Amino acid sequence: MIRRRNWQRGVLAGAAVVALMLQVACNSSGNGNATNGGASGSAGKPAESGAGASTDAGQAAEPVTLNGLASKHVFQADWNDMLVFQEREKETGTHIEWENVPDDGWVEKRNLRMATNDLPDFISRSGFSDADLANYAAQGMIIPLNDLIEQYAPNLKAILDANPTIKKAISDVNGNIYALPAINGWMGDNASKLWINKAWLDKLGIPMPTTLDEYYDALVAFRDQNPGGVSKVIPLTDFSSGFDRDMIYFAGSFGLGNKGPSFFGDGVDLGPDGKMRFIKTDERYKALLEFMNKLWTAKLLDPELLTHKSEAWTANSKAGLHGSFVLAAPESNKASDYEALPVLKSEYGDEVLSFVSSGLRKNNTVITSANKHPEETMKWFDYWYSDEGWVRLQYGIEGETYTVDQDGGYWWTEKYDPNIAPIEKSRGLFSPMFGDGIPYNMAADEFSKRPWIAEQMEASAINKIAAAADMLKPYYDPVLSNGTEPFLFTEEEQAVKKQFSDEAMQYISEMETKFITGKEPFSNWDSYVKKVNSLGLDKYMEVYNAALDRYNNL
Repeated sequence: MIRRRNWQRGVLAGAAVVALMLQVACNSSGNGNATNGGASGSAGKPAESGAGASTDAGQAAEPVTLNGLASKHVFQADWNDMLVFQEREKETGTHIEWENVPDDGWVEKRNLRMATNDLPDFISRSGFSDADLANYAAQGMIIPLNDLIEQYAPNLKAILDANPTIKKAISDVNGNIYALPAINGWMGDNASKLWINKAWLDKLGIPMPTTLDEYYDALVAFRDQNPGGVSKVIPLTDFSSGFDRDMIYFAGSFGLGNKGPSFFGDGVDLGPDGKMRFIKTDERYKALLEFMNKLWTAKLLDPELLTHKSEAWTANSKAGLHGSFVLAAPESNKASDYEALPVLKSEYGDEVLSFVSSGLRKNNTVITSANKHPEETMKWFDYWYSDEGWVRLQYGIEGETYTVDQDGGYWWTEKYDPNIAPIEKSRGLFSPMFGDGIPYNMAADEFSKRPWIAEQMEASAINKIAAAADMLKPYYDPVLSNGTEPFLFTEEEQAVKKQFSDEAMQYISEMETKFITGKEPFSNWDSYVKKVNSLGLDKYMEVYNAALDRYNNL
């Protein structure tokens, strides 16, 4: 047994990837993560508490084989070979034959199977939008799960009973649930942070910025003085390709995005009158774009931001070239050099952390109408919502992937020690958790309720991430109280949204890039606003406010 790192060293890698995937999802589909206490005993098995006490409720009366279709993350092994699934089969008699498709070709494969009615028993890591679910439910291709949850999913039922907002978020306009969620309650993952190279600031004698202007001046100093003595300074960067993530974050300094990134992607948030408002024609949004243009013009933004791949970002991060970036965790080989900033102040004075999620990943798994064993399927999935199921997904099988010492500390066994085999190449061998796999329930206090060896914690970034999330709490609490989960729309409303998205939002995206890069002068702002209004904005906002009223009355 290798004891150079405790269990949290391995967990960090998984937590960072979960955060990264959420942020990517927030930029695209808008669908974005809760609760279950219980301390670990000396034998390493979590005590029974709340949801998830039973470990064998999923026992099938006779052996059952289910066909599962899933999108496979690049760091995951073939799901048929995963130790946690094999161990669960021994306990339940339920065998899963997985067809796992690489992420790169997933959407095409999934859509082809649905279009040809070649249905597996269930689909995990589905990537389905709410509109997809409504469409397939109307065709009878996926089944409602309400009764199955009530009768065969005590763990999930307890979660939904204790958290009615989660139940609202995963229900359609008629109250039907068509997909199982993944739930991540840890705000270290859910709250994105603006990290800055504190070591560089200290070397230059610059205090931590608190305003947009101070932040801009710090990036200029990084650019001009190269305090790290690196080959190339990149003052501000992002792992994704485009401006979207930085804009979502900095919008909070202008008092925009107070319902989180899912709504921001649709161009809306909650106005002071309690109704939905369109923000991408607002004067404050113009100020946000002007700030982004200021960064771009001064060459403070990564010049390859519009074209680079995440691999390039990783290489630059390892080389220590980054002055600042937006991410849940300080992804760097020098993570200790970075500190999280508060939301930067602007002239408006109503700053929020707009880049935050409740942590609910909707639409993870659907059960199809081809499934002849829906009860056994629901029992199998419900186990992973239990605390014991979560431990399995996160740490694997005791004695095989980890051990627990007499003090309750979790330790990777030699085969899975991240000092020997990088955790992204080893943890994905035994569990689909690395890459946000099947439905699960990660407690808000996961990183404090399981014991660890205190003297091993000094190098851990977990504490830094948690402290940053606590520091940002006053900025994200208002956003979470407004609700960050996307509304559900009727078929007619979806049609209105789609038309506006296809026309107006496409135009807006193009103009945002032009304004930021200087290809479009801000003197043309009024013309831009007029064009957006002409593309059906009034009808779009009618639909959004109807959905808000319906949501508030659920």
